[in-house]
Amino acid sequence: MNDLTRPQLRLIIFYEWSCGTSAAETVTKIGKVFGETTVTDRAVRNWCGRPTALNNDLLRDAVKERPDVTTRELETILGCSHQTISNHLHDLGYRRVLAIWVPYALSTCQMQARVTACQSVLLTPQRKEFLADLVTEDESWVLYNNDTHRAVWIPRGDEPPVQPNANLHEKEIVPDEPDETDEPDEPDRPRTKRTNRTNRGRSGRTADGRTNGRTGRTKIGPNGSLIHDLGYRRVLAIWVPYALSTCQMQARVTACQSVLLTPQRKEFLADLVTEDESWVLYNNDTHRAVWIPRGDEPPVQPNANLHEKKCLLSCFWDAKGMLYYELLPQGRTVNATTYSNHLASLALALREKRPRRSAVHLLHDDARPHVTKATQAKLQELNWDTVPHPPYSPDITSSDYHLFRPLKLFLKEMRFAKYEDLKMAVFDFFDSQSAAFWKKGIDDLPERWLTVVTNDGQYIVDWSC
Repeated sequence: MNDLTRPQLRLIIFYEWSCGTSAAETVTKIGKVFGETTVTDRAVRNWCGRPTALNNDLLRDAVKERPDVTTRELETILGCSHQTISNHLHDLGYRRVLAIWVPYALSTCQMQARVTACQSVLLTPQRKEFLADLVTEDESWVLYNNDTHRAVWIPRGDEPPVQPNANLHEKEIVPDEPDETDEPDEPDRPRTKRTNRTNRGRSGRTADGRTNGRTGRTKIGPNGSLIHDLGYRRVLAIWVPYALSTCQMQARVTACQSVLLTPQRKEFLADLVTEDESWVLYNNDTHRAVWIPRGDEPPVQPNANLHEKKCLLSCFWDAKGMLYYELLPQGRTVNATTYSNHLASLALALREKRPRRSAVHLLHDDARPHVTKATQAKLQELNWDTVPHPPYSPDITSSDYHLFRPLKLFLKEMRFAKYEDLKMAVFDFFDSQSAAFWKKGIDDLPERWLTVVTNDGQYIVDWSC
């Protein structure tokens, strides 16, 4: 017997339910004809328990109360399938759109100031002559590297390629004040060439996998049918933190090899303490989609501000849990003195929480406060050794890939008015983590070090993220 499609299976279940057959009997009947693994008792009970009709008034009220609610959330609230909910929302004249970014969240005073300024210039006499004599000025950063997140064609089954992430401190100049003396050294990276006829591959593909829209349609055919038949799929490149040079990749390999060759690996990992810093925002809103009546304009949402109100979180932890952390008040950052004080506080925490520990292997990055003479002197005083860690390597920094990522997800969509509230939320996150969470963060390090060595220093790409 051929496998049933979902619509066919639902029709059979609906028929049995209409006849008054119980869920258990329905499963037995279907199993005898189509096989015991065709459907589960729970699936039949869930389907039979759904209401035959969706109350549109309840649906409309739920959307008005929370315009950013998803159909999956509505499925739980209203007890109806998300597809049915989606169909009803469409029939009710709703559409789901992303909010429109605006530069800032304006206060009432700021909006009034804008109105006053605009009114003053609108009332200027001799408007035509005024505009003819008007001179406007502004500044803007212009980047040396203007790559965007691009989609490429790859053979079906291959993993997407990687692409260096946009760097906020990328090499840049202000047009009216060029300064060649303060430009930071950049890692060697391949230069992007203009697409031309000589470097196109088959079916209109360029050498780096990209296609020109018009050329692609001419050579590939409508809707990309030919390139699909050749086994290609179009995917976005995966962001990686930086464009690593050959020397930087070799430094990553060397550092990982040195720790992999450490004797008594089990004891070494048990004594390892990892440290890192991360910004924690007061406002954790994300770009959200909302339901609006068809024909209405999308709402606006203030854009992410690079100078948003935030605090710097510095934390030290090991395979057994959090040892010491500090959420610095707004406006404060970590310098050599602050970091030395953190190390002293960590030493006290270790004596209290890990009294039997005889050694400490500190894993931290090469940020300036971590490598100053004052910090080195403090580490020597404590008789702690540091674990080799190459620069530009967040993929082998436990806090970056294992701790801060779930912390940001935990804080997602939260807003805090007070420092104490933000500090309590961070504490709640750390306190809610299981012993297995902390152990995995440390135990995964050898595997990641080995991956870096195996891949000749290339970044580890977490495809699931």
